[in-house]
Amino acid sequence: MRKFKIILKLIIAFLVALIAIETYLFIDVMSIKNIDKQFDKAIEYYRNGNYIKASRHLVGVYSSPIIGEIDVFYAYRVGLLDAIGAHEKATSLLKKSLESYPDNNLLNAMMGIKYLDEKNYPEAEKYIIKSATYNGITTYTYSKLGEFYSKFDEPKRAISAYSEAIKLASKLKSGKEKQARINVARLARADAYRQIGDFKNALNDYSYISKQKHNPCISFAYIHYSISICKYKLGDYDGAMIDIDKAISMSKKPYANYFLQKSYIYFNKKDYEKFELYFKKALELASPEEEKNMLKIKAEMDDYKKSLSQKES
Repeated sequence: MRKFKIILKLIIAFLVALIAIETYLFIDVMSIKNIDKQFDKAIEYYRNGNYIKASRHLVGVYSSPIIGEIDVFYAYRVGLLDAIGAHEKATSLLKKSLESYPDNNLLNAMMGIKYLDEKNYPEAEKYIIKSATYNGITTYTYSKLGEFYSKFDEPKRAISAYSEAIKLASKLKSGKEKQARINVARLARADAYRQIGDFKNALNDYSYISKQKHNPCISFAYIHYSISICKYKLGDYDGAMIDIDKAISMSKKPYANYFLQKSYIYFNKKDYEKFELYFKKALELASPEEEKNMLKIKAEMDDYKKSLSQKES
């Protein structure tokens, strides 16, 4: 009987162990090989958007002592923790990782983006710039910085960041990637220039891009539309008309703003019949909100036209 009880206990212990292994297979504090496997699985699930399974595998990675840990390992762990909503742990781990790798561009960029999300611009800029100066040249960090400054309505800071991105991209070896990075950064800078009313510098950047070979990341219809706006604002109505016609012909579908721009040009050329024609076309394509704004603008233009005719008479 006693022997039977011992065997029964061993069987129960074995079954418990099996359940534990099934439930906590991802936790093995003694095996670096197992940690690597769990980390690979966590990354796989994370990339496929399965954050629940990613988090299960991450538990083992996060709770295990790591020998010879690398910066990319830290970066993935931070990303996974953020993905599953463990933001405080992610920030804590990121700070810890920067203590081990203070000069790493990836980790500094991640910290900078965290501060950008919190709208803490001084700290964000500090880490983003550190990221751009360590471990080789990178345009991504400055471009990301410019993107966030634009998002938070800081166009002058955005221009400065995009200018740095262009400068760094220009130092890369020649090739498609170099030109693509320059084009994207110059387009973003042009939009920021246009935002503050610096149409001369905006036109310079837009014109540069328009002369480059086809870039799948850029809409050349939008480029010519933007060139048309800049020329229009600078008083070159004939040039503005040429570019808006290019934009309309290149565009895969008609846009209200493109026809509205064409109507503005005709208005300033005092061809009011064509102004009405293209303004009507723009209204047909406009959303309810766009239509509301357009009608308000048209009322102002009609008042201006009326005042001109009164002066002439």
